[in-house]
Amino acid sequence: MLKILRSFRDLPNMNVLMTCKQQRQVDDDTNVTRFVPLLPGKALTNSIGYLFDEVFVMRVEKDEDGEDYRTIQTGRDRNYEAKDRSGVLEMFEEPSIKRIAGKISAEFRLDDSESHGESEISDEDDSEETSEAIDNEDELEVNEEDSQTPASDEEDQIPLNLDS
Repeated sequence: MLKILRSFRDLPNMNVLMTCKQQRQVDDDTNVTRFVPLLPGKALTNSIGYLFDEVFVMRVEKDEDGEDYRTIQTGRDRNYEAKDRSGVLEMFEEPSIKRIAGKISAEFRLDDSESHGESEISDEDDSEETSEAIDNEDELEVNEEDSQTPASDEEDQIPLNLDS
């Protein structure tokens, strides 16, 4: 299974997005509940974070008025496994993969220009590669009918590799 995941992750000239469900694990010793990717085999579940630069968790939370809202968690905490290798994302981001990919690719363009002696990058310099790789944000929007909060509190976890 790792070989298959790596072959998709390493597709040339592509940004690869993989999604999966997650499962609840309760540590018998500490009684801490963690949410981890639902994958075949314990070894794969434990190593999935090492395969990708970005691992996100889509969470459904409640605002002050008790209304549900969605957010993408990009960093690890006590209960959720997530990471942001780019270092440019907030702990919680708006649930738009297009915006997140744009923030990350803007950072890479900035790093690239600094290494080539360029001092400034225009906001108008949008990444066409990011737009093409993330086909259409409308396709990524959540269908409200399909996205009701599951009774088991399982949420989607989004591993994301943005290496070009």
